[in-house]
Amino acid sequence: MITDYSRLSGLLLCLVCLGLSGCWQGDGLDLVPVSGVVTMNGEPLPDAIVSFYPQEVGNPSMGKTDSTGRYVLRFTSDKSGALQGSYVVRIAARKDIESERRARRPVVPAKYNKESILRVDVQGGKNTFDFDLTQE
Repeated sequence: MITDYSRLSGLLLCLVCLGLSGCWQGDGLDLVPVSGVVTMNGEPLPDAIVSFYPQEVGNPSMGKTDSTGRYVLRFTSDKSGALQGSYVVRIAARKDIESERRARRPVVPAKYNKESILRVDVQGGKNTFDFDLTQE
């Protein structure tokens, strides 16, 4: 069964491959810095994939949280940031895969992932978006 995390990992791998191959570098694009912190019930959420999907046509930007929950978005393997615009944000944690296999509650609820309610507007200059997720 294909999970959202594996699809996100695959997309991230594609972006890295495109960047390394030199086929598409994102040159000439007006990328702006985007970073922030992801927490779950007030605690840092490490090893989560944070994906910004444009609400209009375009390519997503993604990042992975560190042990403190901090992420920095990347457009390609060698280009940081995101294009200006409106985005749906999806967050997935590696532990979600284990949860699915064992029929446990997912680490990141669907309202932040598959059915995300998270929306942001990336504008010129530095952008910081912190997400404090709650598990009911």
